[in-house]
Amino acid sequence: MNTTGTATLAADWPTRLEQAIDDLQTARFFLRREDRASARDALILCRDELPRGSRARDLTQQILNELRLGIRPTFHQTALLREYIEDVLDEALRDQG
Repeated sequence: MNTTGTATLAADWPTRLEQAIDDLQTARFFLRREDRASARDALILCRDELPRGSRARDLTQQILNELRLGIRPTFHQTALLREYIEDVLDEALRDQG
């Protein structure tokens, strides 16, 4: 079993989750500018930083699917996504402490 790789990944989660929050903020900026392609790209980066199976990743995928269908995400959806990401970040920080 590769415990070194697992420990490194666990230590890296807070950084990755902070990056996901930054990517979400970038996506929200582009959505306000009606630049859906750039918002989609930022959301893809955000999703890739999130743990598989998390509510945050699932909601990010749902927003991406809606964007592909031409549905603009609501402020509520993106605010909820940020809350989900912050919950995962808090959990990762507790696990480290």
